[in-house]
Amino acid sequence: MLVFTFVDTILGKGTLVSSNQGLCYFSFYHDLTGVKRWLSAHFPKNNGLTMAPVFPCLVDATRQLNEYLAGQRHDFTFPLDLKGTGFQIGAWQALLGVPYGATTTYSELAMAIGRPRAARAIGNAMRANPVPVFVPCHRVLPANNSLGGYGGGQELKRWLLQLEGVSVKC
Repeated sequence: MLVFTFVDTILGKGTLVSSNQGLCYFSFYHDLTGVKRWLSAHFPKNNGLTMAPVFPCLVDATRQLNEYLAGQRHDFTFPLDLKGTGFQIGAWQALLGVPYGATTTYSELAMAIGRPRAARAIGNAMRANPVPVFVPCHRVLPANNSLGGYGGGQELKRWLLQLEGVSVKC
């Protein structure tokens, strides 16, 4: 079963999707087109989405996301249901070990998962992250510690890092 809700944050409206196993998708956009495309790739036998704003995982995710964005929370405590390739899931799980207020580089993350030459593939895995913020791909920087790219845009990445007390080169 897949359920979703729309969430209001200080950064605007977003969409959260959960399976029975945990949060599996988050977008800062209030648009189901991208959600449906992602879900059809990762849940091909699913019969669709059900709106369920009181589903426990979605209630927790909404509350904890807003606490994080208000600077009141450093960790998320609900289950994730990560969907991707084995490499992507390994990269995202390694990234979950990078604490609030810290950063890593694509190369360091590649080394952490035992694939020292896979920095570019790490970048692609971060780009494919279905639960940004919850799996904090904003904490991954290029080797020169500049801001680099971010699916939500550089200004959002800068804002999230500043929220965590991290300053980066322009």
